[in-house]
Amino acid sequence: DMQAVFDYVRTHAGEFGADPDRICIAAYSAGGPLLSPFLRDRPPAVRCLVSYYTFLDISQTPHPSKHEPPDMVREYSPITHLGPGIPPTLSVRAGADQIPALNESIARFVQRGVEVNAPITLMIHPTAPHGFDNKSKDDRAREIVKSTIDFLKWHLK
Repeated sequence: DMQAVFDYVRTHAGEFGADPDRICIAAYSAGGPLLSPFLRDRPPAVRCLVSYYTFLDISQTPHPSKHEPPDMVREYSPITHLGPGIPPTLSVRAGADQIPALNESIARFVQRGVEVNAPITLMIHPTAPHGFDNKSKDDRAREIVKSTIDFLKWHLK
């Protein structure tokens, strides 16, 4: 499905006023595994990735690890595909996230990124809940949203 969406966006980019060779893939919450194909295959048109409070290592989360084959869990864990050649990635963490195992997943992803020198930027809102970017109106939330826009402008220029 992600490949079909990606192909559609690239084919119709002109209709959207977009450049088909300058795309950012963004994921939120449980959508983190949808980043895996772009980390793995690294299509040149994908200039950056944005991840807001997402599962980035599903190997240690309760649902997928119990109900899916280990190979599938590994394939759809973004952490599996980290390396120095990945697109620049912005990962945003909500410090007060109430989703079990989510922040630990982000921590493992960032730690692995450090180990392999992957181009990862981490931003943390220490007191924010899940979904804070459209709920909170505090200075840190605004700073993170503005930094995300700046990240996009820089990598999609």
